[in-house]
Amino acid sequence: MTRRAFPSLLILLALCSPAVGIFGCGGSAGHEAITDLDAEPAAGDESFEDVSCPAPALCIAVGNEQQNGKGLAKEWSGEGWKSIGDADALLKAISCPTSTWCMAVGNNPSGAWSLERDGARGSSDWEIQPLSLPHAKSWSELLLNDVSCTGRTACTAAGNYSDGSYKNYAARWDGKSWKRERPPNPKDKDEIAAPTHGMLGVSCPSADFCVTVGAFKWLPLVEHWDGSEWKIVSAPHPEGSPSAYLESVFCTSPNACMAVGNVTVGKTTGPFAERWDGSRWSVVKTPHGDANGTGNLRSVFCSSQSSCIAVGGLSTTGQTGLSLAMTWSGSRWTRRPSPNPKPYTQLAGVSCPSRGLCMAVGQAGADWGTGTLLAAELTKPWTPPPPAP
Repeated sequence: MTRRAFPSLLILLALCSPAVGIFGCGGSAGHEAITDLDAEPAAGDESFEDVSCPAPALCIAVGNEQQNGKGLAKEWSGEGWKSIGDADALLKAISCPTSTWCMAVGNNPSGAWSLERDGARGSSDWEIQPLSLPHAKSWSELLLNDVSCTGRTACTAAGNYSDGSYKNYAARWDGKSWKRERPPNPKDKDEIAAPTHGMLGVSCPSADFCVTVGAFKWLPLVEHWDGSEWKIVSAPHPEGSPSAYLESVFCTSPNACMAVGNVTVGKTTGPFAERWDGSRWSVVKTPHGDANGTGNLRSVFCSSQSSCIAVGGLSTTGQTGLSLAMTWSGSRWTRRPSPNPKPYTQLAGVSCPSRGLCMAVGQAGADWGTGTLLAAELTKPWTPPPPAP
């Protein structure tokens, strides 16, 4: 899928639902209110791809400046956003296991960047250090799509590379260097159909278990790592669907994962989700919103196996480029109101550092040349669903 870049959007979602463990509750429910927390001019070609919040008053968002091919990183400390540096490549994802250390990945042979600050001395300045990943000189591309860290000495990055055809790529960070792993490719000429397929998302709930999700020939691709090797795991899709792929995954334990993306059934493309229960993956029904529109979930965050939020984008009849947010209660997905401050608002990443607080990032803007970098608070968004049985 080709993604159009729009000016950056940063949204603080203060979500109310006592039945969903991520979210707190206060005031009356059922109404949407948006309060700007911060705003500044943004270049029309900026976009934000991911966010990680290691503490309630600390989030790091990463993204891109498309025109100059640079990556950017910004910090939210509870009082607004500020730039903390850039990278010499497009940044795709970030994982912050502590409030003083993060790992970011992107599209470059360097591939990864550590972000660190001296918390013991109370420093607020971040140092961004490029880290080289194992790769062959014959490769024309190395595209890292996601990273998951359980600590500063244990991260897994996933994506794909091209040596004439696209293949799966994974590497493991041990605190000193990256070491390449060998995830299998589907046995069909060992190649991925496009750079937007292959391994798209990764989640590691423990030091010896990881899951990657993506697509192969337009159908779901899932692989598990058991601490020593990667294996392809069967992932279902709706019968008769010509296209279904998973873009993001979050595991709260080796026995509980949620993955999201999109699926085409008939002439309609909509949000798609699958759930891992420790023994098998199964399709989970998601609301579409408009039979004549399209929808896609790009990021998911879970605080438990019965509490998740997913964000993405939606186009409906007469409206294009709307943000999309859904919550999982343990038994069903429910669409929630989400802000659309500008035309073509899309959400790309979400992180929830505490009960009652989620940060979502993405893109917003009417065209390539205008836009505003925003942070907004969304309160009182819905009537809480009943607790899961």
